[in-house]
Amino acid sequence: MIFINAFSQNREQAVNSKIKDVTVFLSGAEIHRSGKVTLNAGVTELKLKELSPSINGNSVQAKLGNANVTIISVNHKMDYLTEATYTPRITEIKDSLEDMNLKLKMRESKERVYKEEKSMLISNKSIRGEQNGVDVEELEYMADFYRNRLTDIENKLLNIEKEKKDINLTINKLRRQLNVLNAKKTKNTSEITVKVSCNTRIITDLDVSYVVNNAGWVPKYDIRSENTTDPIELTYKGDVYQNTGIEWESVNITLSTGNPTVSNSQPNLKPWYLYYYSNQRKKSYKAKGLANVQIQQSANYESDYLEDDVQLLKDEAPMLYYAESSRSSADFTTVTESTVNTEFKIDLPYSITSDG
Repeated sequence: MIFINAFSQNREQAVNSKIKDVTVFLSGAEIHRSGKVTLNAGVTELKLKELSPSINGNSVQAKLGNANVTIISVNHKMDYLTEATYTPRITEIKDSLEDMNLKLKMRESKERVYKEEKSMLISNKSIRGEQNGVDVEELEYMADFYRNRLTDIENKLLNIEKEKKDINLTINKLRRQLNVLNAKKTKNTSEITVKVSCNTRIITDLDVSYVVNNAGWVPKYDIRSENTTDPIELTYKGDVYQNTGIEWESVNITLSTGNPTVSNSQPNLKPWYLYYYSNQRKKSYKAKGLANVQIQQSANYESDYLEDDVQLLKDEAPMLYYAESSRSSADFTTVTESTVNTEFKIDLPYSITSDG
């Protein structure tokens, strides 16, 4: 009975996973994480922690690479106790801000020392003797000493004041940039728990996929022409952004025009009724007792002069083509078109920070 009780208890195991593939939609993105786990016989709860808080819990799916492992349940929940780690950019700015504050304190310390020395010189400038006066040579020496030393102190104080001004300017810039990044920084995290069961000790791969918000891409186009006679160069681009709270480091990116939130059920289509434009040809005639009257008469749509116009448009239309220049990500992109969307799979790893 003791053995059965110990066997039935759930064991928790943290999983170290990495993002491998990301499919970015026009709104949202599908993340694919993978990791390797070692399972003992019995029931084990695999926990993937410090994940994006913008995960759609209904989209979480898990798969293990061994048929002898049974997935009992998959659960997603928010983790308000574990905060997201700082992005490298925020850490870099914080380090720079700390360094600037230290330099400012050092300048302020030197400033206090020089001001104290200046105050001491001014307070002890009297060189009059108790019984006899001071000779001329000693007076000249002391005057030179006070003048040179006070001049040196004043110059150093001016330099310190300028350095403090420059440092404060840099500190203000760093703080403004840090405030912008902190405003976009996601503070909370979430976790995914995959409960599995197996009969023997197994080492297997774990793949987890889910859809996150706060990410997407925007299509953009570059159209260039050297002059009015050369062909037009058309370049198709995609601006990718993400603010999920998790860095995408060296991941395989696929851009999709689809929408993961739209149902795949067949919609009820409403018919569109098309009305063909009928070209009108004007005809004039004279009638007794009437002035010249313009009468519109329907003309055949496929008339000779229309065909000539179409051919003229074909002859004068500029040719569109992709610019042939240095290699770009387009040379490593595979385009797949389906009935409802188009995907651009890029065979180059990309790193996209979570800064919007």
